[in-house]
Amino acid sequence: MKMDNFSLTSIIEKIKSDEILLPDFQRSFVWKQDERQISLICSVLSKMPIGSILLLEGDSNEFAVRKIGMKETYTVDSYPRVIDYLLDGQQRTTVLACAFSDVIYEVEEKSKQTILSPSLKRRFFLTFPKYEQLTDDAIYFGAKKLSFPYEADKFDSYPEFIAGDIKERIEFRNYARTGKTADKPFNPYYKSKTKGLESKELIDWCTKSGNLFYIPLYLITKDKTTLGKIISEIAKDYKETICSLFSANETDDLKDDFAKEFLDDRNYTEYSAAIETGAERNEEFEEKINSLAEEWANNLKTYLISCLNNLYQIMSIIEVKKSQRERAIDIYENLNKGGVSLSIFDLVIARASLHEDNKDFKDKILSIINKPLLKDDEIKKYNYVDTRSNTKAAYIKETYLKNCKCIEKEDFLNSKYIDVFLNIMSLYANAVMTTESSNTVPFGALFIDLTKITMENAKRKAKLDLDKDQIYDCFELSCNGIDRALYFLKNRCGVKAINDIPYNHVLSIISFLFMNDEFFNDNKIHELIEAWYWAIMFSGEFDKDQNSQFIAHLHRLLEGLNDYRNSSIVNWISSIQERVFENVGFSDMDKLLIKDGEPPKGSVKNAILQYYLSCYYPNFSARDKDSSYSVTISAYTDDVYNSDENKKKYKLQVHHIIPLNSMAEYKDNKMRTDTKFYGNSPLNLLYIVAEDNNSISDDDVSLYLKKIDTSVKTQLNLYVGEDEEENNQIKEALKYDDAKKRSKENVMKLLEIRYCLLKRAVKREITSLLKFDPLN
Repeated sequence: MKMDNFSLTSIIEKIKSDEILLPDFQRSFVWKQDERQISLICSVLSKMPIGSILLLEGDSNEFAVRKIGMKETYTVDSYPRVIDYLLDGQQRTTVLACAFSDVIYEVEEKSKQTILSPSLKRRFFLTFPKYEQLTDDAIYFGAKKLSFPYEADKFDSYPEFIAGDIKERIEFRNYARTGKTADKPFNPYYKSKTKGLESKELIDWCTKSGNLFYIPLYLITKDKTTLGKIISEIAKDYKETICSLFSANETDDLKDDFAKEFLDDRNYTEYSAAIETGAERNEEFEEKINSLAEEWANNLKTYLISCLNNLYQIMSIIEVKKSQRERAIDIYENLNKGGVSLSIFDLVIARASLHEDNKDFKDKILSIINKPLLKDDEIKKYNYVDTRSNTKAAYIKETYLKNCKCIEKEDFLNSKYIDVFLNIMSLYANAVMTTESSNTVPFGALFIDLTKITMENAKRKAKLDLDKDQIYDCFELSCNGIDRALYFLKNRCGVKAINDIPYNHVLSIISFLFMNDEFFNDNKIHELIEAWYWAIMFSGEFDKDQNSQFIAHLHRLLEGLNDYRNSSIVNWISSIQERVFENVGFSDMDKLLIKDGEPPKGSVKNAILQYYLSCYYPNFSARDKDSSYSVTISAYTDDVYNSDENKKKYKLQVHHIIPLNSMAEYKDNKMRTDTKFYGNSPLNLLYIVAEDNNSISDDDVSLYLKKIDTSVKTQLNLYVGEDEEENNQIKEALKYDDAKKRSKENVMKLLEIRYCLLKRAVKREITSLLKFDPLN
């Protein structure tokens, strides 16, 4: 393989022909997380370096081998030949092959082997929104005006976005021989009922099946013709919308103004000249847009192909001859010794330490996090905020930054904490004002310029542009905001630690708001933020387009909380509440019951468990009445009972409300970790302490519920209805015959009942939190 001009296609051809193989001493495929795979794809599409791979030349019979992406050991040939062993770079090579080609599937079909991981049975797509949702952001490649901003066929014409910017535009779909995607044309196992229509059906699915357009990235190396047709269909839709907007202008002057705003100077000059010679405006404008749409589509296709044809520009291949095997092993060991790469935070530390009062910047942050919290300090600091249940939280002995695990072992700062810290410090430093203007809102004694609350000011460049004085002025306030946010989330929302918060941007929003003393000191604002929190968690508001949602929600909250009685903030949160447990494919009943065989996202599962932790409920002990064993279960339970003596008994554990052993389809303990098994539905889970879990053991739900107080069962939606009819329905569903065990149909019925009870409880909770006391 030529080292100076290889493409992904050339690598794929070598994978197909067994010229690149994995020695069987290679580690398994471990980049199974969505984040790792999508990050690599984004780096390729933004033309950013992705590292290297190490190849060792050798005879095909020297080692046992595996095919890229396959599980089984493989025999190459009966006769030896020279091949390349992939010593280092298996993860990136496998992901590149999976995302940008069909080779993993083709190798599976041809060799009749097994794909190594379900995470390799995926189709990745670059998505575009409908025209109405387009903005001028670089991530849309100039689609707003059908003006491609780069020289598409020149690799060194770099885009204005970086890998992190385009992440939200990448989506994937799992595929399998059977199941919900069996009839989807992107599925390689799919066969059209009418032979030969697969390509047309794929084009239709990508361009007509929802609120987004989908560009299948695997087509870049597989079928450039179909790739071009899909992009052309997207451009055509944009073109038609633009022409409709033009035609909607009621006067010729307005149409000309629209054309001048939309077209570049050359095209507008040609348009004007044609109008002066008598051409019809609509026809002339449409002709220009047709040309722009065709050119934009061709450029986008060329750009995507160029990213992979010029892979050598962002990835290097180290190829070691078989005579230098010892050298290859030494290179491999050195490549894998590890180390911490330079990060934005490292550069911010270096910049901050230039300030004469800010030497050892990281140590200053660590000292804030590690500060012991005396009981009087905590009461003084947080005494104006009650929990949801009006029960005072357990006393902790350190800041909530420390308590919520913002420091990991060896004084290593948690990555989520670093992300939120940099986000809010950069936003605040760029937006805070000392004087009021037409764009500002009050923020304590200062003001926030809403025009500066933008995603640009939360991105890498803005963070790296902070000067030493801005960092010095803002870092302690930022730490304090996060500490208060973690207190709020632990106290009111059942969040045990920082990594349990599903979305970094949600923590960033609450932390930014609580940098303002007046917001943090107002209990009604806490109630409004809590109502907002449950509404977004269960509606899927942050499931898509998280960056734009981050900024939009922060704007609404900053605008509305200063004068919440006279603003529309309650109506806005209520509008989100309407979608609670209604978002199809995210939090609707079918998804939470795992009816399609695919589990709901972890964010929903965590939010349900946290919602109940926020209720501060008593333990499930079924011991005798004289027992002193009593525990309040909340996000604080592990903190309160953290001594070695009590930890084992009182440690929080996830309990299956309908025990798995009572289900007829439950076969073995492996199913306890099978997220696709309906028994592991988040509707069937609840935190209880280890002592209670052992006490209940595998008792059927109908048995141990009899020992739990009715008020507790009501509080936790454990099968207590509101009227006789509902209770009769529950009673019937709870009937249990130990000989037969619970059928799938019966378990599903019980889960449906709990879904309805939970949905009603959460909506009522939000409504209650949004109400105002008329006397205050």
